[in-house]
Order: sequence, then C-alpha cells, then structure tokens
Amino acid sequence: MVKLFALGAAAAGALVLSAGVGQAQLLITDNDEKVRFDPATGKTVNQAPGKDTVSIIDIHAVCCGHEPG
Repeated sequence: MVKLFALGAAAAGALVLSAGVGQAQLLITDNDEKVRFDPATGKTVNQAPGKDTVSIIDIHAVCCGHEPG
C-alpha cells in the first residue's frame, strides 16, 4: 500500500506541476482490492495483494467542457 500511495503521490505531483498554477483540478482515487465481501457468509475475505489501482481524473475537463490535452 505504501508503494501504491507513493506512486499516486508522484503522479499527482507531476500532473500538478505540468498543469500550471491554479489550473489543476484533479480527483485522485484508489481501489484496495485486498478485502472483499462474501455475500454467502456475510464476512470479509482477505485476498492476495497486487491488484490495487490508482486513478487520476481531470475533473476540470469533465465538468467544464474542455477537451483533454
């Protein structure tokens, strides 16, 4: 999880620096897939690590009608 956080922080920093002052409107989310819910038993089940994801979404382009790029 620490590596995932560091990767997300580095990517966000790169995007913020390249976007200019006051223009970056980013949404950074993560998805930790180590724990899932088993509906049959009603319990959480721990899974092997390795399928976590980080998404960086430019919400300025989505909300304001700007083309990405």
